[in-house]
Amino acid sequence: MDYKTPPPETVQELAKLARCAFSLETRPDGSEYWTANRCAPDWIGELCHTAHGDMFPDDYRYAFIVEALDALEESEDPDEARDGYEYEHRNYQLALWLASHGHRFSYCDDWAQEYGSLGDGTAGLLQGGHLAERLEVLDLVRGSLEEQLQVMATA
Repeated sequence: MDYKTPPPETVQELAKLARCAFSLETRPDGSEYWTANRCAPDWIGELCHTAHGDMFPDDYRYAFIVEALDALEESEDPDEARDGYEYEHRNYQLALWLASHGHRFSYCDDWAQEYGSLGDGTAGLLQGGHLAERLEVLDLVRGSLEEQLQVMATA
């Protein structure tokens, strides 16, 4: 007998399926990073490309993709996925994030223009910029999943 699995019908179902395509790997130096599995479907590669935007492949972006998939899978409504996002409070993590790519300064600048500082001076700007990038990736991942749902529905 041939058993066919019905295609996912919701963003949450597709996020769960997509999340299975990512694994946490360890480099020889002991650092960990998220990556898409080699056997992941082609649309996972497209999702990653979309979520990276103009950036080259980046460890933080991959971590943010996985975070977004988890948030979308766990939310009852994709519009509520943003509700669980909080500011990063560890300054050393924020400093590592900022130093990892020159474009990340613009997230902090954009945050400052739109919202001002969180009241903690530079640390507040870093927290806001970091959150802004994570939310941007969430929106990009959600959009990519919604497009993929449409493709699957017409296939």
